[in-house]
Amino acid sequence: MNEYTPNPSQYVESVLPVPSKNVFVGEYGFPFEKVGNEKAAQITKMITHTSLEWGVPYTLYWAIYDTSGGKGYWLVRPDGTKSPVWDYFDSIITENSLQKLPTYAELVLDFNKSAEEHEINPETSKERSRALTFRCSELVLLDSDGQSVERYSVGNPDDEPMLSEGVSYPVANEKRSWRWFVGENPDDPRTSIYVERSVFDKVAAARIRGVPIKNDIEADVLVGGRVVDHVDFQRDAGWADYVVQLQTKTPTSTIENPTTAASSAVTSTTGTTRRSPTSSRTANGSRPSPAAPGFGISAATAGLMIVLAKHWHEQR
Repeated sequence: MNEYTPNPSQYVESVLPVPSKNVFVGEYGFPFEKVGNEKAAQITKMITHTSLEWGVPYTLYWAIYDTSGGKGYWLVRPDGTKSPVWDYFDSIITENSLQKLPTYAELVLDFNKSAEEHEINPETSKERSRALTFRCSELVLLDSDGQSVERYSVGNPDDEPMLSEGVSYPVANEKRSWRWFVGENPDDPRTSIYVERSVFDKVAAARIRGVPIKNDIEADVLVGGRVVDHVDFQRDAGWADYVVQLQTKTPTSTIENPTTAASSAVTSTTGTTRRSPTSSRTANGSRPSPAAPGFGISAATAGLMIVLAKHWHEQR
């Protein structure tokens, strides 16, 4: 939100007569069946809170009742019970106040390419194909001594970090759970992971466990919009662990971590960026904000749009 929206005192005021009443967020929503109750509520709160603090008069949430075939875009469940997001919106409107929320650090894997699923798996039709990059089962945050600060089981909605852009629905078998990281924009495939700032401030590196869709998949690792590391994924290694540095102040030597006998350990290529710079990144590695306004928020694609939040600045 803060990265992609214009400053309301500059661009918006130059083109809108009453900017605080003419820019709103619409629409947004997250499938409870995909990310779980807790994560869907956390992401919704973060977007709503940031939007109202920015100065929008309204936010449009998608939706009251599910119209997506059971994916969970709802405030009221099919059995008539209300979701945690219903209670959150009710408290905002009734009490006319925003809850204090934790702040988050954004970790982004910016992939060099993706591969169409139907080209890898002949059983997948072209119409149902996804742009796949990396199948991830675990994320472990490490301190400067290589000790675990936080461990997340990716694919288990109750034990994951906040995942928004560039992830598929959770999958599990008798051995593990996972999610495919996907390219929502095939020309710039990227996955965004959010970790509470109080946890992230203790972290120097991360160990990512998974397997890429093909051998020539690699990614820049960004924290706060800046490239801090680069990693080459190896399909031939199977399920493997990849260690990436997350703090620029941390020495660039690889943190040694034990791995299980069933997998290999693959380290990052810190300090060596093998992919060519793209037009979407500036010379210092950060992503530029667009010249025209736009909201960097994942939106649901089906359901009924409704206005849920009143004009914040007029009412408080």
